[in-house]
Amino acid sequence: MAVAPGNVTLSENAGLGPLNGVTGGARIAGRFGSNYDYDVEMNKQAGSLGPKSIDAWAGHWNFGYTFGKTRAQPRAFAEYNYASGNKHPNGGTWGTHDQIYPSSHNKIEFADLFGWRNIKEFRAGFSERGRGEVDSHGDIQ
Repeated sequence: MAVAPGNVTLSENAGLGPLNGVTGGARIAGRFGSNYDYDVEMNKQAGSLGPKSIDAWAGHWNFGYTFGKTRAQPRAFAEYNYASGNKHPNGGTWGTHDQIYPSSHNKIEFADLFGWRNIKEFRAGFSERGRGEVDSHGDIQ
C-alpha cells in the first residue's frame, strides 16, 4: 500500500482520510512435464482508507508450451492479468487494487499506462531465442 506521512493528502485518497492497509500474496512458478511452464501470482489487500474498508485483489496467470529441444526454443504462451476496481465508488468499500510499485512491465508489458488496477487483460503470444543477445517476441493483447 502507499506510505506517506499522516499530514500529506495523497491523490489516491481522494480526501477520504488516513490510509492503513496491508498487502499479502504469493507467487509460484515452475515447469511440469518436459515442455510446459507456468507462473501464477496473486495478492490480496485489506485495511481502511478513511471511513472505507479496503477489499482489493489482483492476479497474474501465465502458461506456456516450449516446442521441442531446439536451439531457438520456440514457446507459445497465454496470459491473463486481473486487478480489482471499485464496484460501487460511493459505497463503504474501497475495491481498487493499489499496484504499490510504479511499473508492472513484467505483467502487462508496456500497456502499464493504466497500471495493475481495475484491469482485465488477456494476452497470447510466441517467443523464440535468437543468436547471442537477440530474442524475438510477438503477442496479441
